Amino acid sequence: MSYRIQRLKLYICLLTSFWLLAADVSIGSNNMNASDTLIPRTVLFSDPAHTQVRLSPNGDYLSYLSPFQGVLNIWVGHPNNPTAFKPVTDNSKRGIASYLWAYTNKHIVYVDDAEGSENWRIYRVDVVSGKKLTLASFDKVQARLLARSKDYPEEMLIELNQRRSDFFDVYRL
Repeated sequence: MSYRIQRLKLYICLLTSFWLLAADVSIGSNNMNASDTLIPRTVLFSDPAHTQVRLSPNGDYLSYLSPFQGVLNIWVGHPNNPTAFKPVTDNSKRGIASYLWAYTNKHIVYVDDAEGSENWRIYRVDVVSGKKLTLASFDKVQARLLARSKDYPEEMLIELNQRRSDFFDVYRL
């Protein structure tokens, strides 16, 4: 069987499936009961209770993203005491999108958007003291985490589009 015939059969099958699905949806919509309800938008679009759960490299700490003051922040605690977790960041604007553990076992490195301008900054927070340090922050520049190595626990590779906005250069931090 030629490629064209196979492709034509596939298109016919897909169109038939979509037609049957559309017919089923329109029939079903006419028969909705008063007890049928829509899924609330908050269930579909609100922040999750816990996400991006990570264990520190030595296993002493557990971290995750969870809402604090209405936006996603990083929470840290000991795995054997789940009730004693506390937020180590205090982002109140857009929430933290991603983070990772540094191989020092006492620092978390994360990226944060500056005022919704897509100018991502890189920060480090000490999980014991809570002290936050800005590692890469430039106007009209995006910073990205690229790589880390357990062989160099105090260093990591980042990307910055400082030289040209359409290209990212790699830097050792």
